[in-house]
Amino acid sequence: MLHRETAAGESAGHPGPPRLGRPRKPFQLNPGAPEDGLGRQAYRVRKFGSLAYSQQLEARVAAAGAEEEIEFHFDQIKRTPNTMEAHRLIWFAGREQGLDGRNLTTVQNAVVEKLFRVLHFLQVIHENARRATIQE
Repeated sequence: MLHRETAAGESAGHPGPPRLGRPRKPFQLNPGAPEDGLGRQAYRVRKFGSLAYSQQLEARVAAAGAEEEIEFHFDQIKRTPNTMEAHRLIWFAGREQGLDGRNLTTVQNAVVEKLFRVLHFLQVIHENARRATIQE
């Protein structure tokens, strides 16, 4: 949606994407989660009451994402992580740089992007290791 709004703004004579320039405000959806996270399926059942309802919600998000050309693969998520250390790293990246608002946001966004890439990479490694163990 943001890219549509940005494109509309550009056609109306407003240059480029919005310049938000605000530091991220971290929060935890699950502050009581153990350090190694929670099994995703059990967590979703506990949070939403049933696996079927959880899957309905995920299907709605996936459908909305598809309209924006964003793919979601909820079936591949095995654990819901504890995000405290990630939030701390994002905060630290901005704090230590001593940057103004726009540059601070750029640095924090870069850290977030890297964290998502690393998380995906680690999940792939974990799944491959699990499959190799099962096959032996």
